[in-house]
Amino acid sequence: MFKNVINIWKRVLPFSAKQPLYKLAAFYILALGSGLPFSQTALADQAFDTNHAPRLVWSTMIAIEQANRTGNYSVLRDNSASSFQQANNPATLASLFERLRNTNFDLSNTLLLSPDYSIPPTVRKDGLLRMRGRFELRPTPVNFDLMFQLESGKWRLFGIAVVAGNPNKQAQK
Repeated sequence: MFKNVINIWKRVLPFSAKQPLYKLAAFYILALGSGLPFSQTALADQAFDTNHAPRLVWSTMIAIEQANRTGNYSVLRDNSASSFQQANNPATLASLFERLRNTNFDLSNTLLLSPDYSIPPTVRKDGLLRMRGRFELRPTPVNFDLMFQLESGKWRLFGIAVVAGNPNKQAQK
């Protein structure tokens, strides 16, 4: 059976066995088709390429920026993991980002810099992707702590903290 699945994939996908996409597709198909227990954590470990981490951070910053500018947090919520959606309605997100929104800080400036990670992008044992860092914008840096969950083959926002300025000073207020 496994030989047939691999032969089918060789004909459908013009990849050699040395290429990661072929291995991932074969792993996915074999895990599902064999009746073996399939772990999304195992897939997550193989599927995340740290070169894509800045894109996840930047797209999250832009989603927050657009939500803050329009007052519409539905898109941010709808593009997040299902558990994030269940825990947060748009009104809740609006209240959580109220302080940042009221500063009128432009998060789109984060696109000008690469994120500086204090916790590099890492898939944890529970399958969640976590990264923490900052953008060294002048005069006000942007700090972030983000978690993503793999759903339907895409990393979706699972947890978020974004602070413009020094987070220690804001915690003291």
